[in-house]
Amino acid sequence: MFKFEGRTIGRYQIRERLGQGGMGAVFSAIPEGQDREVAIKFLFGPFTADPEFLTRMRHEARVIASLEHPRIVRLLDYWEEPEIGPCLVMELAQGEDLRCLLDREAPLAIPLALSLGAQVAEALSHAHQRGVIHRDIKPENLMVDDFGQVVVTDFGIARAAGGSRVTRTGFMPGTPDYMAPEQLGPGQVEPATDLYSLGLVIFEMLTGQTPFRSEYVAEVIHRQVYQAPVPPSMLRPEIPPEIDRVILSCLAKSADTRPPSAQLLAQELSRLARLTLAPPATPAPLTLTPPATPAPLTLTPPATPA
Repeated sequence: MFKFEGRTIGRYQIRERLGQGGMGAVFSAIPEGQDREVAIKFLFGPFTADPEFLTRMRHEARVIASLEHPRIVRLLDYWEEPEIGPCLVMELAQGEDLRCLLDREAPLAIPLALSLGAQVAEALSHAHQRGVIHRDIKPENLMVDDFGQVVVTDFGIARAAGGSRVTRTGFMPGTPDYMAPEQLGPGQVEPATDLYSLGLVIFEMLTGQTPFRSEYVAEVIHRQVYQAPVPPSMLRPEIPPEIDRVILSCLAKSADTRPPSAQLLAQELSRLARLTLAPPATPAPLTLTPPATPAPLTLTPPATPA
């Protein structure tokens, strides 16, 4: 593989590898003449030489650059490097991806899982209001810091709703474990698609597993499309019915019956996080007042007749 560490690519000095997935690798880097670190994602694979794919990526780079929200990692620069392919420069997010946190600590505390889900929904609300659908919400694309704050990364395969429909034949962006039924078969990708994926992530945060897991990809796809999920409380009994209701609404097979918007979902998850975080009210101690002691009975002798 092409060696990146220690090289200068574009105007960036490449430092260390931060992670790698099926579509590319992410490195820390220093821009020329600056001392702040950034993250660079290099996309690689046969598809990066496909003119249709590059057209889609240029469009997506313009879309991503328009998103400015504290819960979304900003795109700072984009270009196509000869012999490498597309290069996306982003803010360097602090912390670790949610996958690392889940591998170490799943299932998460209920208030934390709901709070993280609410923050992701806030980011999606901002994107959806600007016509952007993420299409690949999964733990690997969510960075969590030491203070329980999350940012959404990798809008690189996002597509503006109603925008370019350029696609590469045979290329299916996303991960089946976190994909909505409409992404896996006939159907229109829409904002509710992201809410389904987020519901899957919250389910995993609460229970330690995805609802449709299987060692066979074809089986995962079949279950996503046809099988109803079990309530999270079946796997973790202390989960209240209200949380079951919200998660199952996100996982509705029909997009029309999922939450109406990411904004409303964020509000509901925040409310439930506060409720589960608050300690149960301690009843006031019962004070028993002893019965009043009757006054002593005084008998007055009858008057003596004169």
